[in-house]
Amino acid sequence: MLPYKSRGQLLVSLANSNLKEGFNKNIQPDNPNKPQEVPAVLYDDNNQDYFSAKGKKVCAMEFNSSDCRCPLKCTEKLTIDQRKKEFDKFWNSGSYEARCAILPGSITETKKKRSYAVNSKRVFTRRYKLCNTSVCKKAFLITLGISQSRIDVALNKLREQASISDKRGVKSGGRNAITDEKLQQIKKFIESLPKYSSHYCKDSTSAIFLAPNLNLTIIYDLYKEKYENPVSFSRFRLSFYKDFNLRFKKPQKDTCLRCDLYKANKSVATGEQLLSLENEHKDHLNHAYKLRDQMKKDLTAAKTNASLETLTFDLEKTHCLPRLPTSIVYYKRQLNLYNLGIHCGSNGKGFFNIWLEHEAGRGTQEVGSCLKKFISEHLKPGVTELILWADSCGGQNRSIKMVLMILHILHGHPTIQKITMRFLQPGHTYLPNDSEFGDVECALKSQIRLYTPEDYISVMQNCHRKNKFVVTRLKKEDFKSVTPLQNSITNRKTDLDKQKISWLSTFEIELRRDEPSKLFMKSKLEEEAQVIDISKGGKGRKQKPNFALNLPTLYPNGRELSAAKIQDLKELFKLIPADAQSFYSFLKNVPSRDFVDDADGLSNFIDFDIEENFMEY
Repeated sequence: MLPYKSRGQLLVSLANSNLKEGFNKNIQPDNPNKPQEVPAVLYDDNNQDYFSAKGKKVCAMEFNSSDCRCPLKCTEKLTIDQRKKEFDKFWNSGSYEARCAILPGSITETKKKRSYAVNSKRVFTRRYKLCNTSVCKKAFLITLGISQSRIDVALNKLREQASISDKRGVKSGGRNAITDEKLQQIKKFIESLPKYSSHYCKDSTSAIFLAPNLNLTIIYDLYKEKYENPVSFSRFRLSFYKDFNLRFKKPQKDTCLRCDLYKANKSVATGEQLLSLENEHKDHLNHAYKLRDQMKKDLTAAKTNASLETLTFDLEKTHCLPRLPTSIVYYKRQLNLYNLGIHCGSNGKGFFNIWLEHEAGRGTQEVGSCLKKFISEHLKPGVTELILWADSCGGQNRSIKMVLMILHILHGHPTIQKITMRFLQPGHTYLPNDSEFGDVECALKSQIRLYTPEDYISVMQNCHRKNKFVVTRLKKEDFKSVTPLQNSITNRKTDLDKQKISWLSTFEIELRRDEPSKLFMKSKLEEEAQVIDISKGGKGRKQKPNFALNLPTLYPNGRELSAAKIQDLKELFKLIPADAQSFYSFLKNVPSRDFVDDADGLSNFIDFDIEENFMEY
């Protein structure tokens, strides 16, 4: 069945009675109790049985010969046949609109002359006629088989000169309907919020992300502050989700894909399939526990072995400059401040390396450059073996560019003979850096006004009363590019035995000073390593690259900012104290262009594999 709102339009298009009769002949159901797949014809317009849109059978109206039982005995003034004739005339008129036109012709409406009731709402006096004979309202309603509201609607349409077309089922709204102006106001407000894209989800979603310090409640409060007579929270929320494809924070990649798949498949698996799933999941957890146990052993060994050092490193979540308590910051893009934490196993000390987004991003080469600077300045003397531990949330920690940077560090250091890179199982990473970042977050809760990197450095340095963090402020000159090294090697996809290698399933990469062009890669610590030769050329004509050469600056002219972010920072300038305003003078010369800021602080071209593609479960 068609919805009510289209009945009038259908009957106009089916004005030809022969066409309607042709439809009716083809839609008689074989089983009257079962909905049939029939053309969309409205049986009730000719008082026939029909099926509703939900498939429920609706019977035709039947004439009721009941008595009105009024003192005037109105039903006795007319014969049963006369009343039946009026009933058929009304219900066989052919359309809802025709019945609305019949009713005013049988009812005379005049303004009331007097009122006997206090606060009476009655405005008109009505006289009813059937076959030119006056009858009471009850007799009129019984004869036609209608309700009082049907009369009210028909007469109101006539009185207001409104269209008599069928409006049943049409969502026209009432006195509380939201105007188009209000809806546009909501859209304009939400569009005014700064938005970011994400490299990690460009292939899986087209969503744009809002600042991580926002949520729907905060946004609604800001909306109420800006506009008078705001809509309700539920209506605001409906518009937010219906008209926009926005997220409040970048997607979390720390959950374990294998564990999530196991939980999803376990509920439907049975028998041997369930047993196989449980065995695979058990092996997966054992592998994760072995990696964490090995990390603890490496950190402990670094305390007692003078020639061994173990480092763990991780990127902290992005901080914003300036940090202000006023609500205007929710409408403005802010400058990102990045921090790579390095935990030293030999002394248990935490080191922070911070820089700004116009100096470098958060990619592979930036992480490697921080390690290079730390090793050259803070590594204890006499170290011959270095072990590096990192999480596996992103492929940037175990990519060819990171390996090339580590090879550069290995061959540029006077004593190191071997560097081993190890990675924890995705979703099961518990690095010492996480607790150190937590100390910083706790300290920042009491700091509502921070204007410069030095303000953040002061907070980080004073998180602990003892064993304080060492904070290093990096500049654009500290970030190096491995492009010359990448051009001098071959990133092979197979090992020396012609076996395929997978970077995303690798959990250990060993680099040796005496075999500079070979990578020793393992998917499990107890397995035999796959050996990959990355030198150029074939057998007998290998070209060994020079990993100790000087690397160029990654961003010699600085990293560009979006034009919208520069404009927002300039508008925030008036809220910054005079003694901190000089820091933002770089905005005059920083390169810029129009683009959507990335939620993760990555550059326009991602240079590593995304962990979400790790689908080998």
